[in-house]
Amino acid sequence: SFPLEKRVSFVRGILKLFFTIVPQYKKIAFRNMRQVFPDSSKEFRETLLEKAYLAWARMIVDFSRMHLLGQEW
Repeated sequence: SFPLEKRVSFVRGILKLFFTIVPQYKKIAFRNMRQVFPDSSKEFRETLLEKAYLAWARMIVDFSRMHLLGQEW
C-alpha cells in the first residue's frame, strides 16, 4: 500500500489533469469564485483552486478507505 500522502498527491494530479482536459469546469470554478470574491486577484483564485484540488483529493482518498474502519472507530 502506498503512503497516505503519495495517494493524496496521485489523486490531486488526476484532478488537475481532469480540469486541464475538460476546461469548462475550471472556467466554472473561476466564474463562481469571481462571484463570491469579486475583489480577489487572479492569483488568489488560482491558489484557492489549488487548495480545493488538495481538499478534494484528501476527501476521495479518505472515502476510498472507509471500508477499512472498524466499528469501534
